[in-house]
Amino acid sequence: MIHYRPDHIHLLASDVMAVAEWYRDKLGARIVHSRQSDGQPRVDLKIGDLQIYLSDGEVMKKWLGGELGPARTKAHLGLDHFGLSVDDVDAAIVDLKAKGVEVTFPPTTIRPGCRAAYIAAPDGVEIEIVHRDLAVDFLQ
Repeated sequence: MIHYRPDHIHLLASDVMAVAEWYRDKLGARIVHSRQSDGQPRVDLKIGDLQIYLSDGEVMKKWLGGELGPARTKAHLGLDHFGLSVDDVDAAIVDLKAKGVEVTFPPTTIRPGCRAAYIAAPDGVEIEIVHRDLAVDFLQ
């Protein structure tokens, strides 16, 4: 059996450094400058064990061809959001609101042992802020 593990999320950004600074200022991400496999500059972010790659959307558009559209305008197929785990969803949302972050879905117990909220990130990205009580939440 092959064991798959999370490695990274790759986001295309309208303004790489502004987006990187948003993740640093709002979520405590560590910013690391690096290069993509094609030699283009990239900014990597570390939030705990999660690695996020940020590439310039216009550069990637030229490389991949096609047009760039918003990440989220309505229900759609494909990646819906990514989640960040916290010890206290309510405290995290209070902190994020104080930093000017838009809450798109307020803290809610979505099932026994699982409390979550959603926030808006730059470029139409949505992030779930979640806490799971592993003794109760059956979807561990």
